[in-house]
Amino acid sequence: MKYSKEFKEEALNLSDEIGVKKAAQQLGIQYYTLADWRKDRKAALSRPKLSDSEAA
Repeated sequence: MKYSKEFKEEALNLSDEIGVKKAAQQLGIQYYTLADWRKDRKAALSRPKLSDSEAA
């Protein structure tokens, strides 16, 4: 199943507040789906961003 970007963001925010297990149960999604989204977010945040000159 494909989830919207907005849904994922809300799910991640909720999991930050109440935990992954409770958020997954409340939203009716699999624990591992939400855990994977959190892992992907952490990896994206740890990646260095390209500056404007590097991106060109």
